[in-house]
Amino acid sequence: MTRALRGSTLSWKGTSGRTRDEGSGLPQRPISSTRLSFRAGHRVRGSTAARALLDEDPTTTSTTSTTYLKDFTLEELGDYCEKELEEPRKRARHVWTHLYGDAYLKSEWEDEGQGNGEDMGFSQRFLSKVGEKRVEPGAGMTLTDSRSASDGTTKLIFQREADGLNIETVLIPVDKEGSKPRVTVCVSSQVGCAMGCKFCYTGLMGLQANLTAGEIVEQVVQAKRMQRGTHLPVTNIVFMGMGEPFHNLDAVLKAIKILTTESKGYTQFSQRKITVSTVGLVPEMRRFAQETDAQLALSLHATTEESRSSIVPTNNKYSLKEVVETLEELFPKGRTKGSHGRHVLIEYVMLEGVNDTTSDAKRLVKLLENVEAKVNLLVFNTFEGSPFVPADMDAVKNFRAHLVSQNLVCTIRDSRGDDKMAACGQLGLGKKKKTGVLGQI
Repeated sequence: MTRALRGSTLSWKGTSGRTRDEGSGLPQRPISSTRLSFRAGHRVRGSTAARALLDEDPTTTSTTSTTYLKDFTLEELGDYCEKELEEPRKRARHVWTHLYGDAYLKSEWEDEGQGNGEDMGFSQRFLSKVGEKRVEPGAGMTLTDSRSASDGTTKLIFQREADGLNIETVLIPVDKEGSKPRVTVCVSSQVGCAMGCKFCYTGLMGLQANLTAGEIVEQVVQAKRMQRGTHLPVTNIVFMGMGEPFHNLDAVLKAIKILTTESKGYTQFSQRKITVSTVGLVPEMRRFAQETDAQLALSLHATTEESRSSIVPTNNKYSLKEVVETLEELFPKGRTKGSHGRHVLIEYVMLEGVNDTTSDAKRLVKLLENVEAKVNLLVFNTFEGSPFVPADMDAVKNFRAHLVSQNLVCTIRDSRGDDKMAACGQLGLGKKKKTGVLGQI
């Protein structure tokens, strides 16, 4: 383990949580959030459990707080500057550059003597104003740890000021011959997860908190800070960290909007370079397809209703049949042009004796026959207490061979960062299994 350098540590001040200012309608942070939990020993299963957890909102609100500017879109920031700070609207561009400009990526206010050029540095009058109103250029979280795996993958661990909960983010480098050098940042959208997938360590935590848009954005900004000046820029974002992104879709869509906003001195992300994974929340899948051009990834993991319900409990609410029909609607076979005419990425974790047979491969081909799809076969990343083991690599290769023989594009995704619990399905630092929460094994 290596401690993050002090220069990388974010040092915002202020209180915790997020709420809304009734006068401006702009988001702020409440003092606390409640954890989603059940009475000790009270176990919940099946469709009732899935519905209960999907319908819970783990956040609460309060009336006073610090305002964190990374929660704002550029338009909202302009409104805030005018209405709350009584500044000209153009001040929003100045602040935006301070937050996101490639040469800056600041986490603290700087006065005019510290700034670099005309676009940076703020007058004492402005600094006094934001200080009085408790306005911070951050997201209310602090980078506390950084752990590097043997393959170069790095796990970042943030702590929320609101409640002390940890947020985990993973930087995945690609630096090999034949590929453009780059880093993909894998971000979390929640602390813990309510979906309870039986092969996922994060699911053992239960859902503890939704992240704000600012907390999601700050994970990416910190990754850019760390990679600045290296030959491995951050070019891709995947929402495959802690949590079910579609269970916190408002914040996820807002974060995508912030990260893809064009601005002076800021290399914004292309929506096509952002992938958002879901276990299959059908209404949110449709909304996502309507509101963004980001890539959709579906965590399928099984080819029968019984098998999928046993490892993905949300299948009791949104069945395999309904999920596949939704994919046929959103990504019909042969439609490869226009908004959301591209493919959906199918994620399929290979579990020995569960879903790795030739019969499973044949059923998967049948399920996707009317869907424009690419398939990612995932090597299962083990963790203490898991009842599953990875499928034999020969079985994985045979599975892929059958899909390819039926004209499906299929890849086997390498496991990255598993020696530091930074791999897919392994996030959730130092959290004990929550009694009675869907996802208990």
